[in-house]
Amino acid sequence: MPTYAGLSLDTGGCAVFELVSRPLTAERRIAVGSGADVIFPAHSSYLVVRGAAGGTAEEVEGLASQLAGQALDLLHSDLGDPLILELDDSPRILVWDENGGRRLRITAIGRASFAISAQVEARDSAGNRIPAPVAPTRTWHPSMRYYRIAEATVDLFDSYRNTYLALESILSDMVPPSTSAGAAKQSWLQRSLKKVRARIGAAPAPVAANRPESESIWLKRALRQVEQVVDLTTFAPPGSKRSAPNAIFDDLYSNFRTATFHAKKDRPVLTPHELTVRKTLIAARVRYANLYRSLAAEHLNSRYGASNLSNAAFRSVLASTVVNPEVYVSEDPTAHTDEPEGEYELAPAGGRYFVFPTPPYIDHSQPDTVVIRGSVAAGAARGGIETVRRFGLIRDGVHAMVESLQAPLDIVDVDHLEVEFIVGARGRGTPRRDFES
Repeated sequence: MPTYAGLSLDTGGCAVFELVSRPLTAERRIAVGSGADVIFPAHSSYLVVRGAAGGTAEEVEGLASQLAGQALDLLHSDLGDPLILELDDSPRILVWDENGGRRLRITAIGRASFAISAQVEARDSAGNRIPAPVAPTRTWHPSMRYYRIAEATVDLFDSYRNTYLALESILSDMVPPSTSAGAAKQSWLQRSLKKVRARIGAAPAPVAANRPESESIWLKRALRQVEQVVDLTTFAPPGSKRSAPNAIFDDLYSNFRTATFHAKKDRPVLTPHELTVRKTLIAARVRYANLYRSLAAEHLNSRYGASNLSNAAFRSVLASTVVNPEVYVSEDPTAHTDEPEGEYELAPAGGRYFVFPTPPYIDHSQPDTVVIRGSVAAGAARGGIETVRRFGLIRDGVHAMVESLQAPLDIVDVDHLEVEFIVGARGRGTPRRDFES
């Protein structure tokens, strides 16, 4: 049976995730879900999930991330150690059953960044240089703080919330909320506090004579009004048939703002640090970060310089990283971080390795990401090795990527072995889409 660090990976769907936080000094095992368990090995910066049901890798990975999060919450409530999963920049392992066979996938994630710079000067007909016009004066605005934190944070939910607050701040300056007469409609919290005051015999809270326009009504009005100065169709969610202001409101506020800012029981909520919602939330955050930039350019004269490429150029750049690629696994325990950067070897300490005999599958469907996945019958790989400690991607005989596992991965009794590399690229200064948690 397959094992990781001697722990069986033969119970339903299994997964191994690495941790950002410091390891525990003693092993802990926590039961979660329906028959699943999560193991925290002593002195190790990873956890092992076993018993995650699912018929595909995506289903097992999604449920395993939920179970891992639940175990981390329970562990924190017991020991007080707030451990966090590393979701973006560390290898992970999945094991699942599909088409009557046991499959194992090792995944590594790589990020590349680039910057483009240029200088432009104007000259008159005689060739004399024309001085550049004085840049318009910019003044500080509170929305800038929220947006800067949204781009600096390594947590996706924190970034989305601050992106929303940046939009709320600048929109409320461009389209101030109105105040209407009449008693305020009581919120859930106000109703609850009213009941508490009645129980303890406290006097009722005073009711304001005027109340501000509700957030949802104001936001709809603000989006309709700023559409006169900023083309909102660029920022509407793809596929929506509603007008751009209504589509953005439904997505920005109804779908994500309420689900990330609130956690009341029996309401739609998004839980942090789960893989099932990350792609959708990242795409939304990037859309609304770009919306904030457009509003800031119009209202604050803030341009937020960035280096970017068209989707076709992105694909061309990423495609150049995977010319004639080969995937390999090695039993050599040498950590790639112990080798000189850029001077990697298949097995620097002399361990055995196995190069996949067929070219990997390459997926260019995402504009800023390429996925390279090598696949082989595990029996063929076991002809060369039975334990994996490091794996990599070779391009024209040169190492393009290499990654190490923290512990030995035994691939005995696995029917199919996959090694996957997810390589993303982001221009300097563009909205962030890589988050550790």
